[in-house]
Amino acid sequence: MSQDKSDAYFADGVQDQILTNLAKVSDLKVISHTSVRQYKIGGERNMREIGRQLGVAYIMEGSVQRARDRLRINATLIDARTNLLFFFDLDPRPDRISLADAAVKAALHLRPDSSEAHFARADYYFRCLRDYDRAQEELAIARPGLPNSTPFFILSGYITRRRNHFRDAEQDFSTAFALDPRNPKAYNLLADTYVLQRRFPEAVHIYDKVLSAGEQTPIVRYRRASCILFGTGNTGPLRDVLTKFPDMEFAGGQTPARCWMAMLDGNYAEAERVLVASPRQDFQDIDFSFYFPKSWYQAMVARAKGDSVRAAAAFRECREILAQ
Repeated sequence: MSQDKSDAYFADGVQDQILTNLAKVSDLKVISHTSVRQYKIGGERNMREIGRQLGVAYIMEGSVQRARDRLRINATLIDARTNLLFFFDLDPRPDRISLADAAVKAALHLRPDSSEAHFARADYYFRCLRDYDRAQEELAIARPGLPNSTPFFILSGYITRRRNHFRDAEQDFSTAFALDPRNPKAYNLLADTYVLQRRFPEAVHIYDKVLSAGEQTPIVRYRRASCILFGTGNTGPLRDVLTKFPDMEFAGGQTPARCWMAMLDGNYAEAERVLVASPRQDFQDIDFSFYFPKSWYQAMVARAKGDSVRAAAAFRECREILAQ
């Protein structure tokens, strides 16, 4: 935002609207604009302390940028307990797909030559319809107007990798990483592309570069240690990270790791304790792409213990959940 007071008022209005919409969700506790105004961007801020003062577990922050008739809003959700950042893709439910379709059509109607609008349509075709051909056609239209856009190369890489064109995907993600070395999507997708090709040392090298650039979030160290484990079978680095950050739980990804480590040690009581201690009912495993019910892990522990009756019951529960 510029220093113009009208821009500040505009940003406040956007914030009020977001807070109003969030407050409509019955399960959320939303702090008022007045209470959070003192934490506006400016200098170093301790998210743990802000969360403690407000009595909240998560903090949403963002920015509003306006240039003539163009508007851009960025938002990030932060776990105030761990300083972890959360990023979300579109939830492809029918109502959300319809809203996305309407928004893209409206944008193209207003500005049919807009690169951003064609990029949005490409994103819609990819995420909502899984129509990769039309998505790439829209990206081709958008590309001249977005020569240095990190989101453009991330989406292009997503699509080409989904079509099994790994070399092209690697090039796109590498470009995104070069443009924005601190962008989690850029470096994670590039590293994941190496992992999928079993090029684990190269994936580790990506995280080494991220860490050397000053990124210190625990999930980066966790992902690096996971790549070492996948490539060498050495559990040491991963165990060290899990020990150093006992409260880390990014998208339900660390509880399974703690469970597996305990099972490797033959400590089934600890594996069961870890699962019981987590309030989550599902977890993401391996690459943060798929959710597994808690009953899946309970079944695996029971089977490893030789308790076939309990394992079968847990597997049945898991199947019923996945069938829904």
